[in-house]
Amino acid sequence: MVLRNFDAPRHRNAHGGPVIRLEGVRKSYPTADGAVLAISDATFAVQDREFISILGPSGCGKSTLMMIIAGLRPVSSGAVFIDETPVTAPQTDVGIVFQSDVLLDWRNALDNVLLQATIRKLPIENYRDKALQLLHSVGLQGFEQRYPYELSGGMRQRVSICRALVHDPRILLMDEPFGALDALTREQMQEDLQALWMSERKTVVFITHSIPEAVFLSDRVVVMTHRPGQVDAIVPVDLPRPRDEDTMTSREFAHHVREIRRMFRLKKGGGHD
Repeated sequence: MVLRNFDAPRHRNAHGGPVIRLEGVRKSYPTADGAVLAISDATFAVQDREFISILGPSGCGKSTLMMIIAGLRPVSSGAVFIDETPVTAPQTDVGIVFQSDVLLDWRNALDNVLLQATIRKLPIENYRDKALQLLHSVGLQGFEQRYPYELSGGMRQRVSICRALVHDPRILLMDEPFGALDALTREQMQEDLQALWMSERKTVVFITHSIPEAVFLSDRVVVMTHRPGQVDAIVPVDLPRPRDEDTMTSREFAHHVREIRRMFRLKKGGGHD
């Protein structure tokens, strides 16, 4: 079943409303040939501790939406709210993970995680135990002193995720963090992220162009159209957690994947996983 009520009544925050709310968000960019509309009238909400994936074809504005939610890019019109407060500047209670791990080569894994505290001018010693705990939780115990060149791609991205979480943000924004990984590593990272989310219970907005990945990870999947990106539908994923490789071979999982894939085919949006 596809829900087109974009404010699903799941978890509620202390203010009684969604944690993140987008209302009629539009974003255009100036070019020599005139303005190019990247996002058109994006409207949806994310509830407290919910895992939402934004799924769509390349160029539909997924990453731009994430940057707007983080307060790193302004809207052209419309509005974004966090706890009903308009987002007009970079947000402090947000962690961001990009497709590239962007680790500093001269800092070991632990110091790369603690870089978040350094940038925010937080007392490093107060966050060292949290950083170690996060590294251990993603299977990097014993690698704390290793430098990026000594780590695999999956290990580097785990460090990046830990760095985004070390200051204990309420919201985690992830922009295709597993897109550059091989298929086997990607599947393992999906399971690791699910376990971390079930432990930390952050509100997550996850950008992806992979339909199976979105279904595996999400409570709901926001399906976007081709550029200019609009919210075409929101699909609830009612699969029990924790999800594993058996989930991915189940009839229910296949049903969700087929349903979303059919949406893109009807819109002539082929080319997805």
